[in-house]
Amino acid sequence: MARNKFDVDETLESPFQWKHLKRAFQYIGRHRFQMIGALALSVLASICTLYTPKIMSRVLDEVVPAGDVQRLVRWALIYCGLIVVSIVFTVIRARVMAYVSQEIIFDIRRDLFHHLQELPFSYYDSRPAGKILVRVINYVNSVSDILSNGIINSILEIINVAVIIVFMYSMDATLATVVVSGLPVFIAIVCILKPRQRKAWQQQSNKNSNYNAYLAESIDGVKVSQLFARQEVNCSIMKRLALACRDAWMKAMYVSNAVWLSSESLTQIVFSLLYIAGVYWLGGKMVSFGVILAMASYVSRFWQPITNLANIYNSFVNNIAYLERIFETMDEPVEVKDVPGAEPLKALDGEVTFENVEFGYEKGQTVLENLNLHVRAGERIALVGPTGAGKSTVINLLCRFYNLRGGRILLHCADGSTQDIAGATLHSLRSQLGIMLQDSFLFAGTIMDNIRYGRLDATDEEVIAAAKKPGVKLQVGFNRRFDHNHRAVYEAIRAGKVGKVNLVKISSRDPEPPTIDYVKVSGGIFYDMMVHDFDMARFLAGSEVTEVFAYGAVLVDPAIGEAGDVDTAVVSLKFANGAMGVIDNSRKAVYGYDQRVEVFGSEGAVMDENDTPNNATYYGADGTSSSPCYKIMWDRYTMAFAAEQRAFAEAVINGTETQVTGEDGLAPILIAAAATKSMKEGRPVKISEIEG
Repeated sequence: MARNKFDVDETLESPFQWKHLKRAFQYIGRHRFQMIGALALSVLASICTLYTPKIMSRVLDEVVPAGDVQRLVRWALIYCGLIVVSIVFTVIRARVMAYVSQEIIFDIRRDLFHHLQELPFSYYDSRPAGKILVRVINYVNSVSDILSNGIINSILEIINVAVIIVFMYSMDATLATVVVSGLPVFIAIVCILKPRQRKAWQQQSNKNSNYNAYLAESIDGVKVSQLFARQEVNCSIMKRLALACRDAWMKAMYVSNAVWLSSESLTQIVFSLLYIAGVYWLGGKMVSFGVILAMASYVSRFWQPITNLANIYNSFVNNIAYLERIFETMDEPVEVKDVPGAEPLKALDGEVTFENVEFGYEKGQTVLENLNLHVRAGERIALVGPTGAGKSTVINLLCRFYNLRGGRILLHCADGSTQDIAGATLHSLRSQLGIMLQDSFLFAGTIMDNIRYGRLDATDEEVIAAAKKPGVKLQVGFNRRFDHNHRAVYEAIRAGKVGKVNLVKISSRDPEPPTIDYVKVSGGIFYDMMVHDFDMARFLAGSEVTEVFAYGAVLVDPAIGEAGDVDTAVVSLKFANGAMGVIDNSRKAVYGYDQRVEVFGSEGAVMDENDTPNNATYYGADGTSSSPCYKIMWDRYTMAFAAEQRAFAEAVINGTETQVTGEDGLAPILIAAAATKSMKEGRPVKISEIEG
């Protein structure tokens, strides 16, 4: 299928039929008991309010002329009681329907998303992502209310109309006939406008879909747009699509408002006729003043549900276009699926055979024809050719992202047999394949989260091992290891100048505290700040931390404490080699970045002081002075960042181990967790407690 562009209106492959509405009722039926209860409450509330004009008529015609105060008070209490009961029933009904509406949204979203997960790549190849998103988000949100409240309200308003007619004819048959005389005219107007309404709302749906498709495409390609200075052109396209969306909406509203205008006009005409007839018959003593007043009340009550039904009808016609799109998506065939009798794929040995494979993405177009290819286990091959030659297609077919037109692909099993991938279950096939696609994609979250994507129950250690297994180079961004001052301390220790390491001391203080919004989500001072010092302590001690004891306080900014964190902390460490460590952190040092280390050993000590823009010291009559500390992290660690990048590049080029491994990234996190637990519980915490 040729790709549908953002500025091309979609055409419905199957126009709306009543079976679609029947299908929509499946979602309603799941909540039928709640909806029946809500309908019952609505009917009772309506009856309560509809009885009040009768009370008013009786009071005006009988009680007031008789001057019976007791009866007046009694009827007034009944009147107020009916109003209160009506309000209570209405509130309960509103809450019930709010719940039902959200449940319907959930059900449709779940079914739609589940189907989207199974649709083949060809579906996504043929349309912009924005047009899919607008169906899943906008359209589902729109139809939920009409499928819940809309249905209930329609039934309720029909019942209201019927009950009101009964009440009116019980009051006066002649005046009632005058009131209902406009109903056939209104029905005729609705039937005339119906086709135009549906067409107008379908067009609005198309233009809205186009707008959303271009918006999504523009966001995804914003870097390319800015690179080629396309902002003005893109804005002009967006303006054109937005105007088309606006014009389609206004046209649809013009048609829909015609229904409402007809209802309101007929209401006023009927009102006029009622009063003319009522006054005429009042003069002839055919009706009483109370009856005329009650009938006038019933006129508004009669035509209000008619107007409401007209509005519901407008909304229904509008949402028909959305339902069409939703069900069209749900009805998209899942072309790539397990065939009848599909069997789980056996354990593979890595050998693959393509036999006379033929494939094309679109009808009349062939990408691969009579492809024969044999790849032995452990063999490395390169497919070379221009863009569009079919290199990626070969891999896509091996993963069975698409169905073949002809031929077959055989996988060789460890027991010596072969299996056609077409006859294997998709889950068993893809669970034994590992593939790096041409266009890599990272899901929101950490690198570890993305590696764990294929097996959510994998431990951190298993994730790190999985990254190492194919030779992937992973270097964690602990840049302080690459600072020239800290590095000099490390080199002195490794050279044996301090002997056996006994004590590691680290001071780390930031120039300014972070924002409170950051503090709320950072995990705390041990995770967002001291975690770098935990790595440095392991790095310098040459040993793993076994036990942690942490203290913390709020001494800089009370807002940090209110956000659930501390701004000043001291941590004591015990190492597996017997050494000890002390780390102090503060969120604020008025003099700049203060990051110093000291290592004391059996043969001496080595330490470094803060790095400064220069090491010149001024001596004068007023004293001595030197260059202040760096105030910005990027300036403090410029050279460290460069050295970090260089080390990673060398590891990739030379095929050597990175200097900061996945294990180096995990260990400080475990220490931070232990420090957090220690501060909360006021006791030393062993790392084994966190690992376990």
